[in-house]
Amino acid sequence: LLKSSKKILPVNFLPDADIHEGMMALKELIFDNLTCEKEQRYLILCWLMSAFLLEFAPYMGLMKFSGPTESGKTTAARLLSLLIYGNEHLGDPSTAAAYAVAAQNPLLIIDNLEYDDFTKSILKFLLLSATKGGKEKRTQGTDTDTIQEKPKALVLITAIEPFTKAELI
Repeated sequence: LLKSSKKILPVNFLPDADIHEGMMALKELIFDNLTCEKEQRYLILCWLMSAFLLEFAPYMGLMKFSGPTESGKTTAARLLSLLIYGNEHLGDPSTAAAYAVAAQNPLLIIDNLEYDDFTKSILKFLLLSATKGGKEKRTQGTDTDTIQEKPKALVLITAIEPFTKAELI
């Protein structure tokens, strides 16, 4: 991984971490600060932990944080990003950037993706992310070679509006 030419987001690892202290910090800093029901908090943490099992799962559940303005959606996404990466990695990527990030990282957070922002390409990206599908595209600089672009990350979306498309729900 260190010699990889791919743009892999850095993960800060603490070799002397204590599991008991870590679980207490997880509860105090993340679990207790999510503004949803207790059952949903457990679901969110289980979903997030599945980031380490991506290669073994045939499908990936999309996670959507929706609710009114200032209800804690982006803050919760920020906390989960900190938990995985040790840094914040929120964004509003283009579809091409979303494919690139999701192909090589365990978590992609698309912040404030409202219904008006949906394009055919971002909808296709979300569906391929959930089903672990891929799309063929021409290899840059050639006329005949193709490569498969396949998102392999958990995708978290924050938005005020809930999903309306049955395929995404």
